[in-house]
Amino acid sequence: MNIKRRLAWNFVSRLLLLLFIWAALFTIVMLTFELLFEDKPKEVAQKASVQKIAASTKFHSGIIEVNPQLLDSLQKNNMWLQILNETGKVIYSYNQPQSVPNRYAPGELVSHYVFPAKTGYYLSTWYDTAAGQTITWVIGAPWNKTTPWNYTVNNLWMASIIFTVFLVAILFGSQLGAPILHILSWVQTLSRGLYMEPVNRKGNPLSRTKHGRVKRSYRIYKEVIDALNQLTDTLKKSKEERERLEKTREEWMTGISHDIKTPLSAVKGYADMLASQQYHWNEQEVRRFAAIIQERSIYMEGLIEDFNLTFRLKNDALPLHCERGDIIEFVREAVIDMANTPYGKKHNITFKSDVQTIYYSFDRKWLLRAIDNLLANAVNHNPENTYIQVIVERLPNHGFQIVIRDNGIGIDEETKLRLFERYFRGTDTNQIYKGTGLGMAISRQLIKAHQGNIVVNSNPNKGTEVIVRFEEQDDSK
Repeated sequence: MNIKRRLAWNFVSRLLLLLFIWAALFTIVMLTFELLFEDKPKEVAQKASVQKIAASTKFHSGIIEVNPQLLDSLQKNNMWLQILNETGKVIYSYNQPQSVPNRYAPGELVSHYVFPAKTGYYLSTWYDTAAGQTITWVIGAPWNKTTPWNYTVNNLWMASIIFTVFLVAILFGSQLGAPILHILSWVQTLSRGLYMEPVNRKGNPLSRTKHGRVKRSYRIYKEVIDALNQLTDTLKKSKEERERLEKTREEWMTGISHDIKTPLSAVKGYADMLASQQYHWNEQEVRRFAAIIQERSIYMEGLIEDFNLTFRLKNDALPLHCERGDIIEFVREAVIDMANTPYGKKHNITFKSDVQTIYYSFDRKWLLRAIDNLLANAVNHNPENTYIQVIVERLPNHGFQIVIRDNGIGIDEETKLRLFERYFRGTDTNQIYKGTGLGMAISRQLIKAHQGNIVVNSNPNKGTEVIVRFEEQDDSK
């Protein structure tokens, strides 16, 4: 049921409830005052009298005769009699007051019967067929002003109407008004930058019970509340994303300014020496200074590129162009390339796989960057002639893993826990291997971007084992 139909049904149901309460209240009031204030013995006597009079009435050629004894009884009790034909016209009367009409319009007699205060008489009626038509006998008795039944009923009837309207107003207010006020308050809260639903004193959302279900009075606006919940979540995530981007941007700027200072100082120092007029440098010295400046410039360029890459990875802003390919051949080529580098030739690097092919969807450029960083870490942080083995093997769950295992110096527990932090080992531009200190952090981010994970096992002087595991595999060719 959509919100339009739900609102219409809610309004109609409340209106029907109003009418039911109104009718019930009127019935209760009428019955109560009838029991408490109506002169029952007198009413019963009137009924009995009018029935006797009707039974004793005789019609002869347009002449109406009534038992004289019964008429005397009416006289003694200050009562009067009327006999009406089908049109409501009085065809016979006895002791009739002048204020009583001689003809009754349709419904008028009923009105006088229900509200005796209009005429000042209680009425009692009887209907029967006589002289070929329906005849009505009416007996009137003085209205007792000491018990103003009809005035009281009328006043209470008005009071019941006011009470019912007030009750319905409260009901409508709680059922329709309270949720609307809550929704307006919610929107105002969002406009102030507080991305949450207003709560009560206990910290629970106002539209929900303590068990987390939507309250009955709020269900009519279920679509609106769901939309506000979705909007609140979206705005909250957007705010968190902005804050995260701002924090990342600040970290990026801080890192850039901090890590460029060392190589930039070297560049500036050698540039100042070359520009100084106090010294005269020969060609060989100038070339040596220029080579150092070039080397530091290349390092700064790589550092900025790595910073850009980590920033994009951290904010999911690096597009991957994945294509299905053979992981076995891909890793084998990476190992061969590393083994043929000047640093790789100083170690014993081997490759092994228990299967011929494993097909997986990956971005060749960025996954190669991750594998190269892991291989370079094994090559550059171990002594010469270290045995480095690279293994690609299938997993029982149809996934696969790449294992880079060496028998080198290993790492301690603290280093292992912080291995993927930026610059944990520091960035020293005087090292033989001129990395930026971001290689392992970038590798982990690139592997995670390919739906993989990385684990490191190591002990001092017992070597290191790096496991890159991909749980899902596409075996179709």
